[in-house]
This record gives sequence, structure tokens and C-alpha cells, in this order.
Amino acid sequence: MDEVIERTIKGISELVTKPGGVINLDFNDLKTVVRDSGLAMVGIGQATGEPGDRIRQAIEAAFNFPYLKVDMKTATGVIINVTGGLDMILEEVNATAEEVRKKVGKGTRIILGGATLDKEMNGKIQVLIVATGGVTSPLLAEMNITPNSKGGPGLDFIN
Repeated sequence: MDEVIERTIKGISELVTKPGGVINLDFNDLKTVVRDSGLAMVGIGQATGEPGDRIRQAIEAAFNFPYLKVDMKTATGVIINVTGGLDMILEEVNATAEEVRKKVGKGTRIILGGATLDKEMNGKIQVLIVATGGVTSPLLAEMNITPNSKGGPGLDFIN
């Protein structure tokens, strides 16, 4: 469980702090999706192999991540981040966005928050998905947590 929490925190912090991406996210993008959104759920998936096959495995792993037990159709916002080695191809990033688009509602705001190249990730790819607003989770019931009036603990930003 500690490794899962560590990967989640690292993935979210790297959304805005890790430069050098093909596509970069800034703090305002993150604020746009999570401000006043209530509960935010995170999924991370990683896979190895040849470009193409591994992205489908990483996407599936992200959607099955223990902290993303939600009905994605009710999400109001989604941030996607894809990190891969120097062998990552743009089609893998596009495939991630398309798969997320298929799983969310028509009014969901999707931000492709980043596509980062990391030479340490050669042969691997990682997908991080943050879903916010209107998401509900059986995980909260399991942990005996009652959402607040905004739908969950949420995140507050100070301007």
C-alpha cells in the first residue's frame, strides 16, 4: 500500500514540476480541473514492451488502480499524463486521450496534462489519470468516509 501511495503522490507532483515534456502542464491547468470539484480520484498504470501494445496495458492498469474506483461518466474533469522512454511515440499519447474520452461523459473537460520523455523509462510507459467532480467511489464507503457538501474532501487552492 505504501508503494501505491508513493507512486500517486509522485505522479501528481511531477505533473507540474517535471520539465522537459513534449506536452507540459502548469499549475493553472491543474487548478482548472480540481478547483471546487469535490472528490478527486487518481489512477496510475505502468507497462513494458513494444510501443503500441504497452499503452493499452498501462491504460487498463490506470483504470483499475485502487484509487480510481469511480464511475468515469460522472467526472466533470480529467487530467491525463503519459510518461515514457525515448521510444515513446505520439500515437501512444493520443491513444490514451481517446480511451479516456470513451469512458467519460460528453461534458467532461479533459486536459492532456503532459507527455514526458524520461530516458530511465525506456521500454516502459506510465499513464496517470486524475478524475474530479461528481465522482463517487466505493473506496470511501470501505474507509467509512462521508463526503462533504461539495462531494468529497477535495482540494483547496489559495490564490
